[in-house]
Amino acid sequence: MKKILIIFILSLFLMPLVFAEIPSLTLINPQNNDLYGSKDVQVQLTADSKSLFYYAEIGNSGKWNKICPSFGLECSKKIKFKEGINDLLFKAVDSNGASSYTEEVIFTIDSVKPVILKISSNGAITKGDLFSVTYNKDDRSSGQEFMNEITLFYGKGDSIQTVSLSDCLTGMNQHCDFENVDVSSFEGETIDYWFNVSTLSHSVLSKKARVKVDTTAPEIEALTEGVNQIISSQLYHDSKNQVSSRKVKFILDITEANFDRVKYVDSNDCGYNVLPSQVLCTRLSVGRCVVTKNFCVGHHDLVITALDKAGNTGTIETSLDIDP
Repeated sequence: MKKILIIFILSLFLMPLVFAEIPSLTLINPQNNDLYGSKDVQVQLTADSKSLFYYAEIGNSGKWNKICPSFGLECSKKIKFKEGINDLLFKAVDSNGASSYTEEVIFTIDSVKPVILKISSNGAITKGDLFSVTYNKDDRSSGQEFMNEITLFYGKGDSIQTVSLSDCLTGMNQHCDFENVDVSSFEGETIDYWFNVSTLSHSVLSKKARVKVDTTAPEIEALTEGVNQIISSQLYHDSKNQVSSRKVKFILDITEANFDRVKYVDSNDCGYNVLPSQVLCTRLSVGRCVVTKNFCVGHHDLVITALDKAGNTGTIETSLDIDP
């Protein structure tokens, strides 16, 4: 009889554990695939019975961290999570020790705003071959390799055009270059340009800069007969008193508002094993380059190139023979 009584008393204590229901757990925030622009995330959970609420980082030794200090039907608290991808589990434990778990929850923290260091084009005058932005976006902790998007804005007034890139790298002192941008519709005008640098959750605008557009190549309109004019009175002799070189006068008519220089490359290395390349003029006199250069004896194929300050080029070819 005494044995039966002991079993009955024990059953009174064990019955709540045997028939206890697992608390129904609802995770309100964060949700799977959420994106946050701050490391501080409001965590909110509810249960149908008073419980303690916990979270654990998957892969972090399974350590459970208590969210709220006491039993309750709901729990809400702001928690600081790490930058980048967070992979978590949540659970509720009621007063009987019964536990309920959420499924795996993965969300991303992108709290680091990019910092734009400078913007530039390839000079005060551009043909659109290069616009560049330099920035800092330290994502070493998140493992994010690429920026979300960087957009170049350019134009004037209501006529603004855009180009976007999504393959620019994250990191410190990074450069994103926009090459061969079509600015031809603004030929001869001064335009504004600026950048928008976007991460997963932040966008930063740069200041505006101005640049003049020149997409027209210089024209070498006339290569006069002077290119083959050898000034016979200007003869040079070598140590054996033989003619080694003569001077040639160039007369080039060039049309270019933003003129930079005229240069040439000579096919005859004159025995130096280096193809000669020399500047003919850096200034024009009423649209004309007039200069005299010395050439060695022999045949010369010349490529003459006029360049403007935007990097546009115009080229002509000619040849001459220097007889001894």
